[in-house]
Amino acid sequence: MTLKYDVVVAGSGPAGAAAAFRASQNGASVLLVEKRKEIGYPVQCGEYFPKSHEMTDLLPNNKHTEIINNISPKMIDLKTRDLAVISPTGKEYFFNLDAYVIDRQKFDQKLADNAIKHGADVKVNTRAKNISNNGKSLIIDDGEKIQNVETDVLIAADGALSRIGKSQGFDILESAYNYSPVVQFLMTNLDIDSSIVEMYFGREYCPGGYAWIIPKGDGIANVGIGIRRPFADKGVTISDYLNRFINKHPSTKKKLKNAKILSRVGGNVPVNGAIPRSYSENIMLVGDAAGQVMASNGGGIPLATVGGEIAGEVAAKKVKNGINLSLYEKTWK
Repeated sequence: MTLKYDVVVAGSGPAGAAAAFRASQNGASVLLVEKRKEIGYPVQCGEYFPKSHEMTDLLPNNKHTEIINNISPKMIDLKTRDLAVISPTGKEYFFNLDAYVIDRQKFDQKLADNAIKHGADVKVNTRAKNISNNGKSLIIDDGEKIQNVETDVLIAADGALSRIGKSQGFDILESAYNYSPVVQFLMTNLDIDSSIVEMYFGREYCPGGYAWIIPKGDGIANVGIGIRRPFADKGVTISDYLNRFINKHPSTKKKLKNAKILSRVGGNVPVNGAIPRSYSENIMLVGDAAGQVMASNGGGIPLATVGGEIAGEVAAKKVKNGINLSLYEKTWK
């Protein structure tokens, strides 16, 4: 049996979940597929989220503010006051930047729940593959059952180095200069000021990128680094750099000397701006897949959410009125 949906969204991070929510809210039939077993888990994110007035300064032309300006208190782990930037020489520069450290899993799940409330279907542990007919036909596979799906619009929210984007001929800027591998520990028993988010620079610890300590309260923090491989020393892995940062950096070795690792995640982050074109006749790429990241600080949640909202709204307009998906790129850019 072939399934038929107006819109199929592949990926349930902020971009995909927001797209599914807005498309279903605007009257489209929506299928959201997620390859992981659980929406929002594991968390592959620093979970840093500037407050609404900061986002107004960062995105002054943005009219899609409802989701990013109305974070539920249940999603907030901590409120932070300052951003400290530590130079390669160890000099500290402090900037006032009001922000939340959120629970990304709860954030993603809430957006997906909103989509479900508006009629969207959600399938986890399911992959979208074998895309054909300019994105209007695909196969979904949950490991037990393979189904054919027909759709008017496919929204790819499948992350950096988008598998769907690459398979459909999008220029996803594969150069190692354009993507930063990242690795992050969730650590406990840190001796840190929980009101300050810290960013560290320096070739010895994070070549071509930076390191961070993002507090979550009660001596717990996300501690990670991103690098760019062309700037790294030969034979030195990103895990080597993170361990060096934790154990040998003069500003962190005291703060982290008693810290214990609770969990570890890794991935890739686009750091060289948007891909040249984020849409085709029937397909839109959103979030990391489209390069919608503030590379200066790694911030991806607000941009991905806004990009997803726009994609969902444009998808519904295409289904209803036949508008061109170029409206998506024009609007988000």
